[in-house]
Amino acid sequence: MQGEPLWEKRLETAVREAEAAQKPILLSFIDPRCPVCRQMEVDTFADERTVDFLRNNFITVQWTITGEAGLPAEFIVSGTPSFIVIDSSKEAYCCARGYLSPEDFISFLILAIAKMHFALGNINSASIILERVIADCPEGVSIPEAIYYRGLCKYMHTKSVDAMKEAYSLLLSRFPASRWTQRASAYKTL
Repeated sequence: MQGEPLWEKRLETAVREAEAAQKPILLSFIDPRCPVCRQMEVDTFADERTVDFLRNNFITVQWTITGEAGLPAEFIVSGTPSFIVIDSSKEAYCCARGYLSPEDFISFLILAIAKMHFALGNINSASIILERVIADCPEGVSIPEAIYYRGLCKYMHTKSVDAMKEAYSLLLSRFPASRWTQRASAYKTL
């Protein structure tokens, strides 16, 4: 809802809301001394598209941390800003750390939703969502990982290693230095 706070203050409340709404939870960890955190507040979390996407698709929780104070024991955070997408059982599906522009942040969130579907065995849904993030955010920081997972989805549908070879070829041509290209490189010789 417009005007309501974007960030829930308590994880327990967010878990109940997420379960009732069947939405994932975005955990955000910030430090008020962190210049990158402050920049994301100005750029990303002030962006109307980002706020609308979060409100429509996630339950959000933010912790302000100074050192280890206030950090929930279930989650390990090695820097700020950090973001973890979990479900209502606190299973983590996707993480990011550092500055993300509004476009990159939305592509990260869409990828997180796709990875949740993938992990839960909803391969068709994951594939559709991955196609969306690749088409909508072609230069986003999450695109190499999305291409890799789309290749896995195609492989799971067809049982043909050609799907992963295709993913590797695309990754090599567009993102040669990506760790996702490296992960897919095993398929080049099969």
